[in-house]
Amino acid sequence: MFWNRKVKTTNGPWGLLQIPPIPPKKEFSTMLEMLRDAEKYDTESEKECRDTILTGLCEYIEKFKVKTN
Repeated sequence: MFWNRKVKTTNGPWGLLQIPPIPPKKEFSTMLEMLRDAEKYDTESEKECRDTILTGLCEYIEKFKVKTN
């Protein structure tokens, strides 16, 4: 489900050079952590905690969308 940022390579004067990936924005890292926390509670059958975290995630996403527009 989750993807990893790929390391890019380019041909330089000394051979192949690896270009490090751009790190994710802080907001996306926070969203991912919230989703992982919700998944932990879901696997432990703590539905109320899971729903609270997912509701908070939705609110966080909406605030992020407004902020970036």
